[in-house]
Amino acid sequence: QAGARPASRAVNMVPMRKLLVALATAAFAAMTPAAHAIDTPNLDGAWEGSLHFQKSSFAFDKVADAESIHDVKLHIDIHGPVITLTFGDADKSDDGSPGVFHIAQVKTNAVIFGTRYLPGDGPGWTESWALIVTPRDDKTLLVSFSRLVSNSGFPDDKANIKFSTHVDGELTRVGP
Repeated sequence: QAGARPASRAVNMVPMRKLLVALATAAFAAMTPAAHAIDTPNLDGAWEGSLHFQKSSFAFDKVADAESIHDVKLHIDIHGPVITLTFGDADKSDDGSPGVFHIAQVKTNAVIFGTRYLPGDGPGWTESWALIVTPRDDKTLLVSFSRLVSNSGFPDDKANIKFSTHVDGELTRVGP
């Protein structure tokens, strides 16, 4: 047949095309900056804003005051390894156990975590917090916050409950 290619030549073209595509891809990748080259932002400073409860925030045991889903105000002071959290309005705030928090930062993201214990008649009240943060820009911090409580034998009417909450939102830098 006139114009027909030998089968051996058609077979050899496939590996050649694959090689050319691989070389072009490698050349493009060499010109693209690596994703890990992002500068590490300085998260030090005062941040505050409102975080929003998720629909499934209150898991495990029923919590009496969890019937109405609402926002919670959060203020974070990060100064190197010293971190303080304040929850709520100034007149009804919970100090968030200053001095128990740690921060682990890798490039743009950080995890702020802590656990506190209050003794009771039984094991007591133990709660843990974890905040995952990343900056949107140098004035805005995206936050995902989780809290887990185990209250076993604490001397009041809320004894022996275990619950968790989860809130998300943005904080704004309000100070150095």
